[in-house]
Amino acid sequence: MTELKQGEHHPTTKSALRYIQSRSPQDLIIFREACASCSIEGNRMSEILGDTIDRILKGQPVGERYVLALAFEYQRIQDNDLSTLQESKNNGNINKGT
Repeated sequence: MTELKQGEHHPTTKSALRYIQSRSPQDLIIFREACASCSIEGNRMSEILGDTIDRILKGQPVGERYVLALAFEYQRIQDNDLSTLQESKNNGNINKGT
C-alpha cells in the first residue's frame, strides 16, 4: 500500500484548489449560502463546507482534506445543476434547492 510521506501533500490538492478558485465568486457565495441554510438545521458537513469557502475567499490557509472535500461536494452539486440553487435563491427558497 502506498502512503503519503509525512509532510507530503496529496497530489490532487492543488488541482482541487485551482478548481474551486476557478469558480466565480458569485457561484461560491451561492454555494456558501446554501451550506449556511443547511448548517442552521444541524448539518455539520454543510457548516464545514461553508467555513472552508469563507477561508478560501479570504485567502486564509485551508487544510488539504477540507479543500478536497469542498471540491468533491461542489462538483457533485454542480453535476446536479448549481443553477437550481440560483433559481431557489432568486425565489427566496434556498432551503428547498428546487
